[in-house]
Amino acid sequence: MHRNFYPPGLLCFLFSFGAQAQPTLVSTENAPVPGETYTWYRGSYVDPGAGGGAVVSDFSSMVPTDTVEKLYVAAGTTPNGNLFNTATVASDDQEGRYIYLKASSVDLQRVGEDTLGIQVPYSDGAAILPFPCTIGSSWVDPYAATYSVSGLPFTRTGVIRGEADGYGQLQMPLITLENVLRVRTNDTLTNTSPLGSIDITIEEFAWYKTYVAVPLMIVRNKTLSINGGAPVLIQETEWVDSLGVGLFEHARGMVDISLFPSPAQDLTMVRFMSDGSSEHSLEVIDAEGRILRTERLGRVPAGIWQEELDLRDLVPGHYLVRITTSNGAQGVHRLAVMR
Repeated sequence: MHRNFYPPGLLCFLFSFGAQAQPTLVSTENAPVPGETYTWYRGSYVDPGAGGGAVVSDFSSMVPTDTVEKLYVAAGTTPNGNLFNTATVASDDQEGRYIYLKASSVDLQRVGEDTLGIQVPYSDGAAILPFPCTIGSSWVDPYAATYSVSGLPFTRTGVIRGEADGYGQLQMPLITLENVLRVRTNDTLTNTSPLGSIDITIEEFAWYKTYVAVPLMIVRNKTLSINGGAPVLIQETEWVDSLGVGLFEHARGMVDISLFPSPAQDLTMVRFMSDGSSEHSLEVIDAEGRILRTERLGRVPAGIWQEELDLRDLVPGHYLVRITTSNGAQGVHRLAVMR
C-alpha cells in the first residue's frame, strides 16, 4: 500500500475547493442492488423550495407520521417476476407493491409494477434517473404498457421529464449533509380502458448523495383525475432513515473519504482527511457485511492522506471501504470492482 500526504496548508485549499464541488451520481453508487433494505419515514408536505447552486434545503423539523421498510430483491424472486425479465432489481414495500427497476451504466429505469395483484409490465421503460447525473442534467423519456384488470384491457402511456436543478446542503432530522444533488421530475401518464381514462401527474423533488443508492428525501405532489373530472391532489414527504444508510459516517465532523477510480479494476486510491488526533484503520467489507481486509494505518498527522488499495484479490462485485478512527469516527464509501 502506497501512502501520500498533503500538509495542513494545502488541506485548507483542497477542502475549501472540494466543499464547492458539484455532486455527480453514477450507476455504481446510486442504483439499488438486491439485498439492500431501507427504512422510510412519511410526514406532512413541506414546500421543496427553489433550486440553484449552494442551496440550503431545511427539513430538520420533520416529524414522521408513518414508517415503511422497503426491501430490494432480485426480480426473479418476486411472485410475478417472470413478467419483468429485464428488471435487475425490485423494490418491495411489504404492503403488496413491487416496483421493477433496470439499472445500467446510462440510467435507472422503471420497467413495471405489481400492485395488489395488478401486473403492469412496461413495453418501453421510463428513465427515472440518468447516469452520470449532475447539476443541469435533463432528460425526457416516453413510456408505455398494456395490462388488464379483472379481464378489462388497459393501456398506459406516459412521459417523464427530469432535471437536476439544484445542489447544496440538506438538513434532515438528526443530520446535515453537504454536496447533495436535487433532482426534479414530472411524470404525466394516462391509463385508458373501454370504461374511460385515469390521468395522473406526479411531480417529485428528490435529494441524492453520491454514495447512497436511494434518495435521501422526497417531496411529492400527485394529482389524479377520472374521466376528466376534478383532480384530486395528494401531497407528501418521505425521507430515509439516516442511521440505516450510514449517513452519520459522512456527516460534518466525521471522516471525509473518497475513492478514485470507482469502478476500479486492480487499484484504487482512498483519500481521507485526518485531524491528527487519533489512530486510523482501513477495512474492506463485502456485500454480506463480512470484513475481508483490515489495514492498521496508525496515528497520522493532520492533513489529507491517500492510500493505494490493491484490489487484485477481490472478485468483481460491490464492496464498502471504511475508515475508522480510535475516537469512534467513521467514513464509508462504496466500491465497485470490475474486470
